[in-house]
Amino acid sequence: MHFADEDNTSPVETEDNTPAEPAAEAVQSSDFIKDSALSETNRIAVNLPEIVFTADSSSISSETRASIHNLAETLLNCRIKRINIEGHTDNRGTDFGNLYLSNRRAEAVASILIEAGIPPEIIRTTGFGAGRPKYPNDSDINRSRNRRVEIVFTQY
Repeated sequence: MHFADEDNTSPVETEDNTPAEPAAEAVQSSDFIKDSALSETNRIAVNLPEIVFTADSSSISSETRASIHNLAETLLNCRIKRINIEGHTDNRGTDFGNLYLSNRRAEAVASILIEAGIPPEIIRTTGFGAGRPKYPNDSDINRSRNRRVEIVFTQY
């Protein structure tokens, strides 16, 4: 799990000074939202490892859909004020195409959160195209990791 700083641009390290990564099972438990960490910045970014996409696609698998529903269930119990859903692509394709695709990915996740009961008025979607890679786009594996959606939310 990556905690975002005030301008939501850089990850904050965990208590042991290592970047935090969510476990796949963490989404099934509300304890992945640490109150002490939220009290420091009131913002948290969630990058669920299973919200990744095949090349040139915004389709979401049934397994990923279930994880997003589990996340929504947790968020409904946490007095969330704002949810920003950020779509990303790898570096293949045109800038315009990647921007469009990253927006479609963010909107696909948003629609599942809404379907699961999250109020649509607190959700915003943004596509960043290939502009914010998490990994170097130097291999097929890293490109697949960059085809992702991150969810950033603010608690009351």
